[in-house]
This record gives sequence, C-alpha cells and structure tokens, in this order.
Amino acid sequence: MTVARQSLGTLMRLGGAVFCAAWGVAIVLFPFYKGLPIGLVPIALGAVLGAVVAVFRHRVTSLLMRPSSVPFAVAISAAAFMLRAAAALHFPLEPANDHAMFYQLAANVAAGQGYTKSTGPTAFFPPGLPLLLAAIFWVVGTSVWVAKALGLALSALVVPVSYWFARKVGPEEEARWTTLIVAAFPTLVVYGATIGYESLLSLLVLGWAVLTQSVARTASGGPLTAVALGIVNGLAALVKPVALLLPVLSAMSWIGRLRLKQVVLLSAVSAVVMLAVILPWTLRNKMTLGHPVLISTNGGFVLYSANHDGSRGIATPVRSLPGEHDEVSRDRIRGQAAVRWILDNPSAFLQLMVPKAAYGWGTTSSIMSFVSYDRMPPREEDVWKALLNVGWGAFFLWCAAAAWSTRVWARPALTPALLFTLYIFAVHLVYEALSRHHVTLLPVLAVTAAAWLSRDSRPASERVHV
Repeated sequence: MTVARQSLGTLMRLGGAVFCAAWGVAIVLFPFYKGLPIGLVPIALGAVLGAVVAVFRHRVTSLLMRPSSVPFAVAISAAAFMLRAAAALHFPLEPANDHAMFYQLAANVAAGQGYTKSTGPTAFFPPGLPLLLAAIFWVVGTSVWVAKALGLALSALVVPVSYWFARKVGPEEEARWTTLIVAAFPTLVVYGATIGYESLLSLLVLGWAVLTQSVARTASGGPLTAVALGIVNGLAALVKPVALLLPVLSAMSWIGRLRLKQVVLLSAVSAVVMLAVILPWTLRNKMTLGHPVLISTNGGFVLYSANHDGSRGIATPVRSLPGEHDEVSRDRIRGQAAVRWILDNPSAFLQLMVPKAAYGWGTTSSIMSFVSYDRMPPREEDVWKALLNVGWGAFFLWCAAAAWSTRVWARPALTPALLFTLYIFAVHLVYEALSRHHVTLLPVLAVTAAAWLSRDSRPASERVHV
C-alpha cells in the first residue's frame, strides 16, 4: 500500500505541474484567439499584484491568525456576503443566457406546469438547481429577486464551507488564507450575482471530497459513509452530470489507503446509492419524453457543438442533422456524429484542445456573458473584465508557485478534490469550454494557493509566532 500511495502522490504532483503549465499557456494564448493582445496587460498587472501580496504574506498570515476560529469565520463570511450583495445590486437584475432558462424552468414547476419549456416537457438542462429554486418559489413566491437571493446565498455559503474543507485537509494558516481568497476573489464575487449552478456544485463537491477522505480514514464507518457519499454523488450529478464519475474518482483516491476489496465494495455502494438518487428523475424522463434519459439531453448536443468541421472549440451554432425530431433524438444523433468526427479527424480534434483550454482557463472574464450579457455600457463591462483578469493573474501566480515549490498536490487529504480538478480540466478538452466551468474548482485551487502563501520560509529567528 505504501508504494501505491507514494506512486499516486508522485503522479498527483506531476499532474499539478502539468495542469498549471497548461493553464499558463492558455493565459498567454487567449488574447490572441480573441485578437486582443492587450488583454495580457491586466493578467500581467495581476501577476505583479500577486507578487506584492506574496512579499507581505507573512504579515498577512499573522493578521489572519489573530482571531479565534469562530469570530474569524463569522467576520469573513459576513464580509463575503456583503461583497456579493453589492455585486447583485450593481449588475443587471434579470438572469441571462442559460440562467434565464433555469429561472423559467423553476417558475414553470412552481406554477404546476412541470419541468417544461414552450415546446413541452424537457430534460435538456439538468434539474438540480431549477428544482431547488422551484421549491423555494413554491414557499415564498416566484420572483427574480428570490432567484438572485438564492444565488447570493449559495455563493456566500461557499466561503465558510471552504474554511471547513480547508481545515479538514491542511493546517489552520492555510484554511484562513483559503477563506480570504474565496471571500474576496473577484470571479466568485461577481458570479455570485447570478443564479448559476456552479456554487451549488462547489458545495456538493467539497462535501464529496471530505466524505471520500473520511472513508479512507475510518474503516469501521466506511459503509455508512459510503452511503452518504452516494447521496451527495447523486445530488451533484443532478446538478451537473459530469459528477457521474465521482465514484471512480473516490476509488482512485483510495488506492494505497484501503485494500482492493474495500475499494471495490465501497465504490459499488456509493455508485448504487447515487443511481438510486437519480432514478426518480430518470423515470420521470421515461414517462414524459418516452425515453429513459438518465439525467439530461444535452451531452451529445454540447459534444457536437464543440467537435465538428468549423468548430472553434466553444459552443458553435450548427444546422439540424438528419433524423432529429425531438431533443432526445437530437442528443443521440449529434453525440454519434461528434464521436464519428473525432475518430475520423484525430488531428483536428487534438488541435481543438488548444482553444478549448484557452477559452476555459486563459481568462475568467467571459463569465460576464452570464452577468451582463451585453446589457451594460461596453466601457463599464470592459473595466469589469479587466478587474476580473487582474485577480486571475494573481491567482494563477499563487497556484503555479504552489504546484512547483510545495507538495500540496501530493497531499493525500486533498487528493479527491484535486483529482476532480484534473478531471474537469480533461472533460473540457473534449467538450466546449468557458470560464464558468472553472468557477466550481476555485475553492479547491484556493487551497493550493494558500499552501504557498501561508508557508513560512523565513529563518526561525525571524518568524513571528501567534
């Protein structure tokens, strides 16, 4: 087991270095894909700001460690909530892009019309967030303000949960730096003004990672914890089907820590429970759509959108294909067409991974397509995009420094969450990629940044003990 654990640690550290290298290349390439090389300026300014913060990181650590844990968590969570509330009040109220559809689906459910759109029953969007929103609408009434309040609450809740998670996987200094980053990071503050699913998924993923680690630590409580793990897995999959492989990631993180028999048994338990959580929705799809769609009908749609002749690696409008007559057949036919295209054009497919990485990780400013959606004055929107990328440049510097100069990526307690990070990065080298797809991962990456920022590299005689 020790050899297997060491090998996994080595692979994880290598994975972290490769991931951060790809992230850095994406940052450099993105402005050129957009035809705006000047976009590198806010990234460079962010890197400089990140370096300045690093110079004073020992002093900041001392300040962060002064209050006890409860006052610290309450104060920083309150500050984070106020920042997000200010963003929600500043940016356009009406949800835009996919978020407008989430709102409408929730409103239809609350009104007794079912999970429907104008053409009838649908399963195009995963039901997790819309059904949660519908339940709240049913209690307090349907309102855009109620929807925004849910988005704000979920985004703010990520802050104390990140503190709890970071304390589970590392020392207190790291946990406090993590919480500070998550509370103040511009991307998370601005995106908190939306009703996106990312905050909800982030909460579930952090819970999944802690439960996965708990199974590895507690042999006697393993089966019961595996059941809880399966419930969280199922809820996460209903929010975003990408979570369907969470049992596999749990099993990978248990390598070298549990016997093979335990790994297989506990993985099977969590997978069966996950499927049991999803099953009612699948049956609903069978009854309303005529087909047992597991969760949603957008997997093949999105895959083909990003993989066909003329694709730029992001969502690209395409004509209907022969045989499409409803969303189920459309999803199946486009998924099959995408797979054929990938197999017939392996070189073009591999080349498309570069712009996909660039659009997903080269910037964080494209979240404005869900926040503003061109409803703000262009100059003001450009200012916000620049500010977001200043934060992005600083964050990248800290995460890269951590991957290359610490062993945080090899830390067993953090392995599940980091495996999920690598998994999502890989998924969006195949499917379409946008900035919002990295929003869920920011609290996990904040832990790695905190591992470097909180590290005291001064001589022992110069250290301040608090």
